[in-house]
Amino acid sequence: MRYLPVIWLVIVFAVPIGAAWTLVLQPQWHPDSGNHGELIQPPVPVGGGRGWTLAVPASGPCIEACEQTLHLLRRVERALGVESRRVQSMACPPASNEGPCAGLARALTEGTALVVVDPMGNAVLRYAHGFSPFDLLDDLERLLRVSKNWRTDGK
Repeated sequence: MRYLPVIWLVIVFAVPIGAAWTLVLQPQWHPDSGNHGELIQPPVPVGGGRGWTLAVPASGPCIEACEQTLHLLRRVERALGVESRRVQSMACPPASNEGPCAGLARALTEGTALVVVDPMGNAVLRYAHGFSPFDLLDDLERLLRVSKNWRTDGK
């Protein structure tokens, strides 16, 4: 009876620390990340841009599906409000050698409708055709919140 408070203190403080270390050492037990797009692991360097870039791969001139995706992206950017100044969207024709479009082919898979490129020029997420704009908006809000204090000047 005399050691009961000490035992409770150990349970209250040591068990959560032990559980945390177990999760650190066993990454397969982590819950899903919660992102809606397909995470590109490892990130593919595609070329620099300014801010977050939503790159839409276009075959030849921007066909109807590409134009619909760009229209959808403009609506998502408007929904971001003030943070929309940190996001740009662009159509990337296959022969383009500028900015994020230069290396985009390395990040594409069959059926890719959109690739999200971070401010450091890495393709980090891709979305298949028919993606939900609400899912994209949710992912972008999270990315913008997390990257608010990133330094991209290399210092």
